[in-house]
Amino acid sequence: MTMNKIYLPPKEAKPLIKECDVLFVSGVEWFSPLVKWWTKSQYSHVALASWANQDILEIIEFHAARGGGATINFDTHFTKYSGNVDVFRPDTQYQDRVFNPITKEVDTHFVPLANRAITNDMRALTGIPYGYMRLLKMFTELFSTSVEDLTKDNERAIIYPVCSTAIAYCFEKNGFLLLRHRNYEWMTPGDLAMSPTLNYLFTIT
Repeated sequence: MTMNKIYLPPKEAKPLIKECDVLFVSGVEWFSPLVKWWTKSQYSHVALASWANQDILEIIEFHAARGGGATINFDTHFTKYSGNVDVFRPDTQYQDRVFNPITKEVDTHFVPLANRAITNDMRALTGIPYGYMRLLKMFTELFSTSVEDLTKDNERAIIYPVCSTAIAYCFEKNGFLLLRHRNYEWMTPGDLAMSPTLNYLFTIT
């Protein structure tokens, strides 16, 4: 289904953004078309929004141009950035349904969205170098990696983080799976965009 987009300028969009909104970037840098082609997606980058206080909106991301994990000011980011940014909002709670072999019933567990905990975990990753080794693994070992490694979604320490794997890790660490049966170490921006728990709001242009 085609997504009908709503376009807003940065100044109008800024007060509408909430803690832990996910920003999907359709970049125009020289490497962006390669990322889009390889991941079969319209997105080349993804980041998290976080409010430092009532006035300062920050973007937390892993970006090769910044050398790794970084927190930057929203206003500075969008005055220098060329391209569109789609803003998605996570559901307020995550539902996990598990079959109970004793009662023969399906038990539903609800995990509330810990938006500040997620962005704090993302902030804790800032300063870590960009995971070029992860990109190399994705490009060269994707088809030789076992199905188990690609699909298991049990949380553990993250290795060689890039933009999408870091965000998926921080959500999963707080009990919120963005995409079931997809190991966050192999998560691409396109994978995250398919998450049923993320909802499109508007596009910053």
